[in-house]
Amino acid sequence: MIDLDGRDLESFIAKVIEKTNLSTTYNKRILRAVWLVMAYNFIIRKKFERQEFLALKFNGKNYEEKILINQCTKKDLNWWKTNTTIGSNLITNQNFCIEIFPNASLLS
Repeated sequence: MIDLDGRDLESFIAKVIEKTNLSTTYNKRILRAVWLVMAYNFIIRKKFERQEFLALKFNGKNYEEKILINQCTKKDLNWWKTNTTIGSNLITNQNFCIEIFPNASLLS
């Protein structure tokens, strides 16, 4: 279980998706938040990215604007709202053993 400042991942995702009320308009940040925390397969992630790209293009790169999403993406968001407890992101679950810092002074 991933801990985000004392909150577990499932409740965090549920709260993010719940804020949208699953209407036909979404804040673009919601789409980004959902696919970043879950290990979606490549095709599903690309669908979310395409929705975000088109919304940004339409709204002049303004992340605060609302967007209309297609039914397929709405169906995916509904599915994740219902099934957040079965997802995980293996990348964020790894415990790293070493942290490497480059020595910038040697480069100058």
